[in-house]
Amino acid sequence: MSSYFCFADCTQPDFCGRACWDTNGTRPAQTSPSYTTPTHIIVHHTGDGIVFPANTNYAEKIRYYWDLHVNTNGWSDLGYNWLIDRNGVIYEGRGNGVAGAHFSGHNAGTMGVCMIGDFTLESPSAKALTSLKNIISWEATDKNIDVTGASYHASSGLSLNNVSGHKDGGATACPGTDLYDLLPSIRTSISAFSCYTDTTPAPGLDCSSAIELSNGVTYSGSSSTAGSKVSTFGCNSWTETGPERVHKITPTADGTITVSLSNFSGDLDVYILGSCDPSDCLGAVSSSSATFENGIAGQTYYLVVDADDGSGGAYDIVATYSEAVITEDIIISNGLVNLTTVNAGENIEVSATQSYSGSQLAVDLPNIHLGYYLSTDCNLSSDDILLGESSANLGSDNTTQNESETLTIPNNTTAGTYFILFSADNEDKLTERDETNNASCIQITINSSVEPEDIKVINTVVSPLVVNAGNNINVTATQSYSGSQLAANLPSFNLGYYLSTDCDLSENDILLGESSSNLGSDSTSQNESETLTIPSITAAGTYFILFSADNEGKLTESDEVNNTNCIQITVDAALANVDYQFKNQLSVFPNPTSDIINIKANINLVINKLYIYNLNGRLLKESTTDLNKINISELSKGIYLLKVVSNEDKTAVFRIIKK
Repeated sequence: MSSYFCFADCTQPDFCGRACWDTNGTRPAQTSPSYTTPTHIIVHHTGDGIVFPANTNYAEKIRYYWDLHVNTNGWSDLGYNWLIDRNGVIYEGRGNGVAGAHFSGHNAGTMGVCMIGDFTLESPSAKALTSLKNIISWEATDKNIDVTGASYHASSGLSLNNVSGHKDGGATACPGTDLYDLLPSIRTSISAFSCYTDTTPAPGLDCSSAIELSNGVTYSGSSSTAGSKVSTFGCNSWTETGPERVHKITPTADGTITVSLSNFSGDLDVYILGSCDPSDCLGAVSSSSATFENGIAGQTYYLVVDADDGSGGAYDIVATYSEAVITEDIIISNGLVNLTTVNAGENIEVSATQSYSGSQLAVDLPNIHLGYYLSTDCNLSSDDILLGESSANLGSDNTTQNESETLTIPNNTTAGTYFILFSADNEDKLTERDETNNASCIQITINSSVEPEDIKVINTVVSPLVVNAGNNINVTATQSYSGSQLAANLPSFNLGYYLSTDCDLSENDILLGESSSNLGSDSTSQNESETLTIPSITAAGTYFILFSADNEGKLTESDEVNNTNCIQITVDAALANVDYQFKNQLSVFPNPTSDIINIKANINLVINKLYIYNLNGRLLKESTTDLNKINISELSKGIYLLKVVSNEDKTAVFRIIKK
């Protein structure tokens, strides 16, 4: 506590105990709970991502949270001490004084109260807020917590408001903006409760300017001639005439506190107070020294130097107390970079391993981030450029994790020697026993960025624009290159020609052909041409001839959008454009037939090709030899189309029946 408050007792509000919300007894409390004395009250929300309807069965929700925490998270019980629903009903979780599992793995010295709902989506109800204030005021007066103050929290190593939100101690949005923003007014409101007396310092003793002492470090006190304000202290009945001088300490671990005076004249005494109240004197006093064996981590103690003879001379004071031994550590190892010489603007692949040593499970710890920096040396500083991060879910049950990322060297990086710097626990989420093993580096050389390269297609031409399925078209286009590489140092670039139903190249488009260009800075453009055949099975309609430069993606380009162009064409059906004069000079028999169908032509006609199609225009069979007949015995029974083409490309189509 930062100062002493003489609290009255706010009454514990009514609550729905475990037997109330778990009537079947299927969700028991933990069998071997750990207990803690709260110095901080942590406010949460359940953050369900929805706004619960008015008829929500909240007891059922409490059972759901128990299942989530115990059966999914592997905890021994509900993570919170108390929960509150929209209607203001308070539910017992772990209950009074039991250590929870709610504050990012730093639960000692905390009480967790959780508001049911998602307060990024709505504001808490008035009834819920009233219950929240009532349970905080009871906890604060019961545990002697100053709701408007702040103090050191030993487990997290943070200085926190005594009433804090979950996000104050971890990377989370909990308890939601709409609740978190109300915490200042909640603290102020509670401090005005009639059952909670917001006190002034005890008569005569002013701790507002108390001088903080470092563990084991001697401090030389300044002289004073002021008169005494406190005549006696609770440790004894000695009469003091002053002046008082106040110091303070905050141990980070439970244990013995000792304080002693030296190098003074007159009769000085020193006292250890548990608060800024002379009657709250602790331990044993022996004139110029004092000892208290039961110091509590996170509590502030006041060390008062006073005299019984009115002396006000200088003195030296030294205090020793217990400090937490930090056993946790994050280590970085196995840093790798796939390229140690790279151009500005290019990518590199990096990997490294973060390792954890300590006793906390991964589920109780936040994700530990690994940062990758571009640095001019091996020392992390504000001048270094963060290129990316990855994260590891570490704990005693998952002590190491390999991580990798693809990073981009900034395009404007000046050529020179640099370092890729790996920074474990990059967001300082863990208080570690050794912060010097969190960084490692690998030297790289960065060259100036390479001039951007590009391939594009221009001057596209298609002829004719109306074509029969199965016939040919002629295409021409130009592939052009921009960049600094010579043609001899580059591969040939293929120009693809596709039949497409739109102007967007996709896997459904039909590749009709390709040509290639030998391009470079010494040969920036090349004209291409090809004769392409429209597939004979192509249905009549509107299509596009789509030109695709660098069709095989051989060059990494600054602009991939200008690689395609298209020209619209019309395709007629393969069985259209019948020459009826030619057809009248042909005889087809027998029809129907089960196998052979004969084709007889006038003596001056020459038949060049025979085709058999189904009624959907799909080519089933063709013949370029023995053109006076065609065997259809392998076809199923039905109606088909026989297409006869002369050597002058005249076309006749007959309906034939296969028996």
